[in-house]
Amino acid sequence: NVRPRPPRNLVYQMTQEGGTVLTWDSVYPLDHSLHSTLNYQLQYRRAPQDWTEALVSKSQLALGDLVPGVNYQARVRARVREGSWSEWSPLLEWRTKDISDWGPYNLHCDFDGLDEVTCTWEVKREVTSSILFNLTYHTSPTAQEQSCCPEAVNSNSHDPLLLFRCQFPATTSSELQVHLRPAELQKEFLPNQHIKPPAPQAVSIEDKGDGLLLSWKLPVLNYEMVLDTQVRYWRDEQQEEKVETIVVNQSTSSINLQLNQLSPGASYSVQARVCVSHSGDELGYSGTWSDWSPTGHWSTPPDFSLPASCFYFLLSLSVATVAMFLFCLYRRAHTRINVWQVSIPSPLKSKVLKEIIRNSPGVRLLPQKDFDRTNISKVQVLEILQPSFNTQCSDCSWSPVEEDSGSYQRITWAGVSGTPLLLQCGDGGQGQGGERR
Repeated sequence: NVRPRPPRNLVYQMTQEGGTVLTWDSVYPLDHSLHSTLNYQLQYRRAPQDWTEALVSKSQLALGDLVPGVNYQARVRARVREGSWSEWSPLLEWRTKDISDWGPYNLHCDFDGLDEVTCTWEVKREVTSSILFNLTYHTSPTAQEQSCCPEAVNSNSHDPLLLFRCQFPATTSSELQVHLRPAELQKEFLPNQHIKPPAPQAVSIEDKGDGLLLSWKLPVLNYEMVLDTQVRYWRDEQQEEKVETIVVNQSTSSINLQLNQLSPGASYSVQARVCVSHSGDELGYSGTWSDWSPTGHWSTPPDFSLPASCFYFLLSLSVATVAMFLFCLYRRAHTRINVWQVSIPSPLKSKVLKEIIRNSPGVRLLPQKDFDRTNISKVQVLEILQPSFNTQCSDCSWSPVEEDSGSYQRITWAGVSGTPLLLQCGDGGQGQGGERR
């Protein structure tokens, strides 16, 4: 039981007629005993279809049913007569030459042995949208030609070809002839209801200060037709995401666009197309939209205004700054007032008076604001005199002392020094002139 090594050097060659020939080599030399006994199994397919097999005894095979302009794959393996197959050779991939051929390709018919024939063929997908093929057949040379209605068979969406199938009755005695021809398509239509006007031209944008004026030039038609215009515009960086569309009626060739509908500091593009407006009667004009006009471009001015959030933030910051300034101003003014009050001359701030108070524990000075709560109702400086004392005031307790100071006499009571004072006591005790000295 011999299992040979797989073939090598599998390649393809294009013939002058447009066909394809596959060739490969055996790993065994010509004088080897296995070389002349090898058989090969070749598989090829149009990706991603199923494999088509071919058994050959030579190291080449011509393929004549390949579709032009399509990718193919192939592989080959070998065995010795009835022995085991070798491993597959490395996969070969190539693309057939693309030629201007509409098809169809691979027409094939099978009889089921009873009473029905099934025919299949393939057509390129891009062709099926514009060309259809019909199959006709004769059951005998003298029979009348009949047609078969084809149907498309579901296939892999990645396959570049679409498979069609057609079935018709037949018997074992039939001499069948089949023909596959492009179908003739006929259609009747009214020209006035299938009008496609030319595209508008000269799309322009003019800045009007508070908005933009979009204008275009309508096509000139031979008949008096009312045209509807469709305008679309978009931001250049968001063309796939958002396109604004506006329909303008009654042959209007311009529209106003407000700036608040646009983003500031952005680049925009605009296009327009027209369509004949439906008049509503049986003989009215109608049709389809024209192609889009050439693209116009414009840019919106930048927006220097602050967003609402920034405005409120700056307003709050300004209020806080003013409040801080007023607070600092108040503190500074309060400090200056205190300094000014301290700088005002007062007997209470006399260093001599402070020394006397420190040496006289029984003496207490009242602040100016507490004078109204004392028993002294009035303090007056009358004149500089020689003091005389009236000691009948039982509510007054002091010890007068006489001192010489310049041209006048200064009297000090209980450690209080100064010019002569006239004290009016609160209990009605009187000295000279109803007053006590």
